[in-house]
Amino acid sequence: ARHLNHPHTYLLSRTPPPPTTPGTHIPCDLTDPHQLTQALHHIPQPLTAIYHTAATLNDATLHNLTPHHLTTTLTTKAHTAWHLHQQTQHHPLTHFILYSSAAATLGSPGQANYAAA
Repeated sequence: ARHLNHPHTYLLSRTPPPPTTPGTHIPCDLTDPHQLTQALHHIPQPLTAIYHTAATLNDATLHNLTPHHLTTTLTTKAHTAWHLHQQTQHHPLTHFILYSSAAATLGSPGQANYAAA
């Protein structure tokens, strides 16, 4: 949000961002399509850009990774991306950006599930 530096930034998340984060926070569990529908009604139209940067902290090194670790991460990333797609496909979007942690690619310990997601 700090790097976007846009006056009409809306942050949808379960937890509030730090107080100095620019934009308007709308409480929402993005893995719940009903909550997403309600949150989107609070955003002025037209909606023109989506930046999906969701993360769920559930780290484990590769040898300790369980199906639960992967499922938790994939639910947050893939399901939310799908819900966003479904509910915004008729909006005049100029950007639909899905972002994942670079740490997964760069090999930080405990990020194997993020690399897969």
